[in-house]
Amino acid sequence: QQQPQQQPLSSNNFSQKKLSQQNLLPYFMISYNVVDQPLVKKIVQKLKDEGINIWIDIESMSGSTLDAMAEAVEGSISVIICASHSYKTSSNSRMEAQYAEKKNKNIISLIVEDGYKPDGWLGNLLNEKIKFDFSKVLQFDHEDGNTTLNLLIDELKKEISKLIPQNTLQMV
Repeated sequence: QQQPQQQPLSSNNFSQKKLSQQNLLPYFMISYNVVDQPLVKKIVQKLKDEGINIWIDIESMSGSTLDAMAEAVEGSISVIICASHSYKTSSNSRMEAQYAEKKNKNIISLIVEDGYKPDGWLGNLLNEKIKFDFSKVLQFDHEDGNTTLNLLIDELKKEISKLIPQNTLQMV
């Protein structure tokens, strides 16, 4: 029995369909504070260039913010948290991160602020989570940036491969 072909997540079909792995390609939700948006957008674009499906609010959210966030967390493979002081002090960011933890989502953390070391509730939540340091990466053509980015890409592709047989990924 052949499975129906999966469709990529886009802002058009996000608001029309409940997020589920049955009708969409697996995706990662990225949770960040608006202060960090310029760097986050660069990271997201690089991941998309590698064929990794990312849910980001500025492209995919419509309707109720709380409902959209909850659906995005629930339907994601993993939640990528972009850790910074502004993330830690944001009540919306905290709500997203804690909801991801409550739903037992794998959390991957990116440090996006130079010198930031997660503490308090965020430090506790990210204590044992995979960390990638993008804080010193100002240009993506810098050697360290590519190394960090490549390590993140490899980690996300490992997560995808756990869910989808390799021959299916080649067809997409």
